[in-house]
Amino acid sequence: MPTIRELRLRARLPVNRLARLADVDYKTAQRADEGLPIQQLKAMALVEALSRELGKPITLEEIDDLHIS
Repeated sequence: MPTIRELRLRARLPVNRLARLADVDYKTAQRADEGLPIQQLKAMALVEALSRELGKPITLEEIDDLHIS
């Protein structure tokens, strides 16, 4: 299973752009990218943004190293 970072890189997005697309703070996107805990709603926003950018459905359960606090 891919990590947030792997999906972000596949989508060719820098962390700050992913944060803007997901409407979350840069530090939140960076924490998720580093495998650190983030809130569930923020994780969902990041995964939805990645899903849109990659053009395929992705669920939270499909992400490796995603820690929900």
